[in-house]
Amino acid sequence: MSSEIWKYSDMIDDEDLIMLQKDFITVRDGIDYYGISYRTLVRAAMEAGAFYKIGSKMVRIDRRALEAYFRKHGLRRR
Repeated sequence: MSSEIWKYSDMIDDEDLIMLQKDFITVRDGIDYYGISYRTLVRAAMEAGAFYKIGSKMVRIDRRALEAYFRKHGLRRR
């Protein structure tokens, strides 16, 4: 999608540009950006295969895989 981002340039704000630069996001980033609860985000990330636990506490989510999952299931950012 990054190669086609210019098509949506009139709908993109600074927050979107910052998120597009990240390959992996934290759970807090996902909650703030997508406007969904912790449980919903983690469940979607796990179903998408985008949930990575590093060590005992650090969690990262593959943003591209998560967004592909959202597009596949017709979900949008609030």
